[in-house]
Amino acid sequence: MTQFDKDLVLAQARRFGGQIPSEARATELAEHLNTLINALDMVSIDLPLEAEPADMARTLEELARD
Repeated sequence: MTQFDKDLVLAQARRFGGQIPSEARATELAEHLNTLINALDMVSIDLPLEAEPADMARTLEELARD
């Protein structure tokens, strides 16, 4: 999976407008985003996320009960 870096964070900030973070803050944000994405990948690796929206909704409901 593509990892976030400060350049990607800065590019997206420019694209969406608003206040542009400093390079140090962009690096921090990239690290936090990578941690979040990696954690989501780890906990969802065994989830059967089918292409059908009904199946996905059922899976998410089951996950919410845990």
